[in-house]
Amino acid sequence: MVRALLLALLFATTAGDAPPSDASRRIERFNLEIGATGLLDDAQRAKAIRDSFHQALSTLDIGALRDEELKRFFVAALNASSLARDRSIALVARRAFDELDARHALAEKDYGNMQGLYIRLREFDAARGFREAFGPRASMEEVPSVDIAPNFDAARPSQFAVIDAQHLLLRNAPTSGDFVLVIADPACHFTRDAVISITDDPQLHAYFAQHSKWLAPDGLSLRLDEMVDWNRALPDYALSLVNDVHAWDGVDYWDTPTFYFYEGGRGALTIRGWPPAGHLAELKEAIRQTDR
Repeated sequence: MVRALLLALLFATTAGDAPPSDASRRIERFNLEIGATGLLDDAQRAKAIRDSFHQALSTLDIGALRDEELKRFFVAALNASSLARDRSIALVARRAFDELDARHALAEKDYGNMQGLYIRLREFDAARGFREAFGPRASMEEVPSVDIAPNFDAARPSQFAVIDAQHLLLRNAPTSGDFVLVIADPACHFTRDAVISITDDPQLHAYFAQHSKWLAPDGLSLRLDEMVDWNRALPDYALSLVNDVHAWDGVDYWDTPTFYFYEGGRGALTIRGWPPAGHLAELKEAIRQTDR
């Protein structure tokens, strides 16, 4: 799936012929800098975005911004927190949201975007509380309950098993042995094309049915109905939701689909994307190299 900013960005920084303010120039500079990070891997991108946000925007006085500046600042903070998975910037975004609320300047999409940020950061209690507080104003996603598996270790990679559309189970991910970790999204047509090709190939179908682990990246929406439908239709490729992307050493890209081949629990080979011709030969070669 093509990498893209997750929220509407790059607003015009001026209105009419009025000269841009210092705040507008700083927000515009940040938007340009964040747009230039698209080809970096996720860890590098997160650091670049955090550094850029703190250098360009952290000293702005939210209360002193004009309404249009504040709206652009809110979007910038949302995007920075979302792409960097940064909870401290999320607090800044919420302060901007509350200031817009006090000015009666919120648009309906702002509610969904703010809740979506909590969902991406896996702040489910905050997402649930936000929906309870602002649900009468806008349509927002229902937040599932989350149970924690016995002996859960927060220091290890973890995932949310989808019990049903209202319930998740947080548990550690099995990461030992030889396997392929597939970063996948039910809504991504490249992912669906890959599944069809793998299923139609007897060798790959047999290997993936036994040795693949399927993980959906974090996003602004859980889309649990889609996850449930996928798992019902494709039990051999059952999807879980990632918890903390930073806990997965060696997983540098969360674009879909991406195939990470592990040998003895250690990352060995990576195959990214699914072009029109597919990657069947490359997958078979990766299996040959790691399944020895």
